[in-house]
Amino acid sequence: MYSRRIVGWQFAAHMRTDLVLDALRMALAQRAAGADVALVAHSDRGSQYTSHDYTQTLDDAGVLASVGTGDAYGTQSRLGVSMSLVSV
Repeated sequence: MYSRRIVGWQFAAHMRTDLVLDALRMALAQRAAGADVALVAHSDRGSQYTSHDYTQTLDDAGVLASVGTGDAYGTQSRLGVSMSLVSV
């Protein structure tokens, strides 16, 4: 996850939902209260990013989900998930 700097990360020997949830929560905790920008979480179509828990956490935090449409070897897959700031 990044916002011109790394704001959330996790390492594990698996790609389960709790891994990406930990990184997402870390990134959200770094966000300044009352920020005047919207957050967009862009990811590939991996099951951990489309799980109920992950999408519910995005909804609860008011983060817009963006899912890539590229092939398995596209940029989205290599990057995993990134959190970008978008002006509102």
